[in-house]
Amino acid sequence: MMIPMKIKASFLYTRLPGFLFLFFSATSAYAHISSTSCADSKTPIPGCITTIAPSTVGNTGLEVNFYAGASQNSTSNTSGIVFSPFETDTITKANKKSSSFVPGVGITYNYAFPREDYYIHAVSVGLNYYHTGASRDGQVYQYGFPQFNNYTYKMNISSNRVMLDGEVDLHPLWNCLTIFGEAGVGGALNNMSYNEQSVLGNGGALNLGGNTHLAFASEFGGGVKMPVNQKSEVSVRYLYANLGKAESNTASDSGASELTQPISTDLTSQSILVGYAYHLG
Repeated sequence: MMIPMKIKASFLYTRLPGFLFLFFSATSAYAHISSTSCADSKTPIPGCITTIAPSTVGNTGLEVNFYAGASQNSTSNTSGIVFSPFETDTITKANKKSSSFVPGVGITYNYAFPREDYYIHAVSVGLNYYHTGASRDGQVYQYGFPQFNNYTYKMNISSNRVMLDGEVDLHPLWNCLTIFGEAGVGGALNNMSYNEQSVLGNGGALNLGGNTHLAFASEFGGGVKMPVNQKSEVSVRYLYANLGKAESNTASDSGASELTQPISTDLTSQSILVGYAYHLG
């Protein structure tokens, strides 16, 4: 029996962090065994790139990085629609998760330790930029009463973040496959629009144009990387990012309605990214 793709995606994002943690824990215990290079080994190890010297798997110097992948984005702690002290509408959580394409680019400085018997092979610090989007829809309960579900809504959010990230590479397994972890902090520009539609078709829907809010952001994750040649490498990574709050405008597009406070929601994302790094110099 075929498993629905929606279930597969949900399983991937909810279980993958735990799998990665177990994978990193198990493999890091064996990372030190890899101090003997493939080129010096009498019996070649399958999958190893023997033509690349160990020291070039993580060069010291500047790197340019490119990323592409997919993210699952979640909203939480969403506020109500506050028109006045006497009217606060509630919005339901019919769809608070969405998926989007994630592009990214960055530049980092990488330092590779000269000795081959260190458990940590290299560390790097750099700036990375990522873009992601999210959407959410559901029903509006006027005055908070489910009986007054006269409107539906859709919330669209885009997030552009710049992160100061640090990365730690363990010693390469067989000098070709490197496990790494990363974490970072930065800022996210979150833009949110909010649009309602009347169920009865009698008008009165609230429409709020896009509003940009700067929020503190943090992220952490890890993955594996492998050299392609003397100057470049490819990677696969998982990233969890807390993107802070997104907030709407308070004035409607028509000017007929104004809120006493913006609609706000917390935004997080979980991403699977494929990366390509090119070593400059």
